[in-house]
Amino acid sequence: MEDTGHYHFALPRYLLDRFYTVALINPTTTDLTRKLQGGITKNDPLDSLTICDVIGSNPRKKPYRITKVNRFDLYEQKQLTRHHHNLKEELNVYKNPTSEMY
Repeated sequence: MEDTGHYHFALPRYLLDRFYTVALINPTTTDLTRKLQGGITKNDPLDSLTICDVIGSNPRKKPYRITKVNRFDLYEQKQLTRHHHNLKEELNVYKNPTSEMY
């Protein structure tokens, strides 16, 4: 499946919890493959075929990555870290007022 940020997390979690192996493909790779094959139209059935073409392509180049471990908690930790950083930045604005505020 395409690695589409946080949008694809539910299905891999489900599959990994049931001990399936999941291959994640960069959406740019599928887009480029579709264009190289002369495809203009983009829709889910054609994207599925393009993803199969990418996975079935030269195994030495591997334009995808295999995910066997459910590491999506790392994404959640990263989001919390970013949120914490943003809150600290916002707090600094109030702790260190500039002359422009007055």
